[in-house]
Amino acid sequence: MLSIVEKIILQKQSIIYVLFDQNFKVIMASENVNKFTDSANLIRVGDDVRDYFPEIFGIEKECLKMIETPQNGLDIEGICRENKQQGIVYFNLHIGVIVDESSRELILIIQDVTREFILKQKYVQSANDSYLSIDRIVATNAYINELIHSMADSLFVTDFSGLIKQVNNAAEKLFGYEEKQLMGQPISLIIPDVKVLEQIRIKSDELDPNYHWEERRGKYLEVNCRTKTGKEIVVAFSCSMFSTEITELQNYIYIGRDITDRKRMEAQLQKANENLTQSVHKLQNRNQDITRLSQLSYQLQGCFTLAEAERAIAEMVPPIFPNSIGGIITQLSPFDSQFERQLELKLLTSWGEGSGWDLKNLSTADCPAWTSGQRYFICDLNLCSLRENISPEISKGSCCCIPMVLQGQTIGLLYLSWPELPEITQEKQDLAMTVAEHIGLALVNLTVRETLKNQSIRDPLTGLFNRRYLQESVEQEIQRATEKQQSIGIIILDVDYFKKFNDTFGHQAGDKVLQAIAQLLMRSIRNGDLACRYGGEEFLVILVGANLAVTQARAEAFRSGVKLLRLEHQGESLGSITCSFGVACFPEHGQTLGELVAVADAALYEAKKLGRDRVVTPEQMTAKNPELNHSDR
Repeated sequence: MLSIVEKIILQKQSIIYVLFDQNFKVIMASENVNKFTDSANLIRVGDDVRDYFPEIFGIEKECLKMIETPQNGLDIEGICRENKQQGIVYFNLHIGVIVDESSRELILIIQDVTREFILKQKYVQSANDSYLSIDRIVATNAYINELIHSMADSLFVTDFSGLIKQVNNAAEKLFGYEEKQLMGQPISLIIPDVKVLEQIRIKSDELDPNYHWEERRGKYLEVNCRTKTGKEIVVAFSCSMFSTEITELQNYIYIGRDITDRKRMEAQLQKANENLTQSVHKLQNRNQDITRLSQLSYQLQGCFTLAEAERAIAEMVPPIFPNSIGGIITQLSPFDSQFERQLELKLLTSWGEGSGWDLKNLSTADCPAWTSGQRYFICDLNLCSLRENISPEISKGSCCCIPMVLQGQTIGLLYLSWPELPEITQEKQDLAMTVAEHIGLALVNLTVRETLKNQSIRDPLTGLFNRRYLQESVEQEIQRATEKQQSIGIIILDVDYFKKFNDTFGHQAGDKVLQAIAQLLMRSIRNGDLACRYGGEEFLVILVGANLAVTQARAEAFRSGVKLLRLEHQGESLGSITCSFGVACFPEHGQTLGELVAVADAALYEAKKLGRDRVVTPEQMTAKNPELNHSDR
C-alpha cells in the first residue's frame, strides 16, 4: 500500500508542508498551508505546530522516535476541517523526517483530498441517476446485451423463482464464476441471506424495518455476498422487478457494486473519529483538571490562616474528583507548647455518598500509606483500616491513599475511592498526587506561619498571651470601650508563697503549677476576653464589657477554681494552691493600661498584706501604694 508521500509524488501535486523541530516549533511552512490548520491565525515561525494541527497531540513520542530511529513515517488519513474562507476541506497527513548533514527535522506533509471526496459524492449521485435510467430501461422490457456486458457494475437477472437468467462480465469477475457456472443457479448462491431475497419479492408496502428500502419497484440494499472462493464481500445492490400480466414471466434485476473497501474505510474513519472524540474529551477533562488545580493553588496562596485554607480546601477539592468518595485528614497544630496534648487527627473535609468518617476508631498505625509515607493506589482491606472506617459498605471499586509527607514525617492523608471504577487511571493518579502535594505544602507553610506568630505573642511555658500582645490588644479594647461607653475589667493574680513552693518542690513542680493555673484561666474566660502571663508567677485577665461587680465575681470564681486544683509531681502531692487577686475597672480606675495595672497591682499587694487567698478591689484598700516584700509572695 502506497504511503501518502508516494501518492503525492505520483499525483505530481504541489507539496503542502510544515517543517518543525524536535520541540515541535515551526521552522518553515508553505504558503497554502493555512487553510488546513485548526486555527484562525496564520501559522508563524516559532509557534507550536500542535496549536495548528492538534492531531499531533498524543503521538509526540512516536515523532521523536523517528528522529532517533529512521522509519517510514506516520500517516493520519481522513481528516476533515471546516474553514470559514475555504469551506470544508478533507486531507491526509504524513509525518516524516528530513535529514541533512547537520541536523534532522520533522516535516508534516498535507495531501489535499477534498476534490477526491467531492468527486466521489458526485460519482455516487451519478451512479444513482444511472440506476434510475436502467430501471426505466428494464421497465420497457428492452434488454441491451451490449450495454449490460459493458457495465462496470455487476448485473444479475433472475426469474420469479430466483434462478439466474443472465449475468454480465463484471459479475463474473467480481464473484469469480464463469457465466455457464451461474446460469440456472439460484441467486442465493451469490446472496446467502434468504430474508433479503424474500423482501425483494414483496409486492406490498409492509417492508422489513431492518432494511432501508426505496420505493417498492426500485430497492437499494447493502448485503454480504459470497464469491466462488468463499470470500465474503459487501455489495450495494439496486434491485428492480419487471412485471408482466403473467406472474411466471416477472423478472428481477440486481445491479451491484463492490463496496468492501469503502465500508472498511468508513469503519476506519468512524473508529478514527471515535478515537479523536475520546482524545478531545480526555484533553478537555485534563484542561479542566489543570484549571481547577490552578484555582486551588491560587486560593491556598492567598490564605493567611489555617482556617481560611481549610475552607478553601473543603470548597475546591471535591469538584476536582467528581463521582468519588474522599476526604482529607491532617495531624497538625499551629502551636507547639511544652504542655500541649498529643496531636489528634482532624478531618478537613469529606465528600461523596455513603462516606461515614469515624476518626475515633482510626489509628494511623493501621494505615500503610501513613506509616510508610508511600502512595497506595490499590488498598488491601485486610491491611488498611482507613477504608473500612470511611466506607464500610464498599467492597469493590478502586481507591487510593496519598500521604502528605514533610521531611520524612506524614502530616496528612488524601483518601479517594471510585466504587464504579475497577482501577484508577494514570491521569487520576497523577492529579491526586499533585493535589496532595499542593495541599500538604500549603498546610505546612500556614502552620509554620501561625506557629511563628503564636511564638511571638504567647508565653512558651503556659501558652497564654505575653505582655507584648496584651499591650497592643488592650489599647484597642480601651478605644472601642470609649466609643461604645463600655467598661473593661482587669484582674491581676499572683501565686501565694511561690518562692517557698519552688524551694520546697523544685522548679519543675513550680512550672506545673503555672501551667495548671493557665489552663484553668483559658477554660474559664469567654471568647473575646484575654488571659496572659504578666510576670514570673503573675497572671493578668482582661474582661471586655465587665463592670467592677462582674470583675470581682469572676475573680472570686478564679480563686475558688485555683483552690480546687490537686496536683502531683513525681508521685508527691503539691498540697493546697492559692492565689491573691487585685481587680480594677475602666474607666473609673484609669484611662490607660498602665494606670489600670497600677491600681490592680496595688489591690493585689493589699490582698497579700491582708493574708493572701482573697480578692481586693480598689475600694477595699486600707492604704494607698502599700509596700510589700516581693520575696515573701
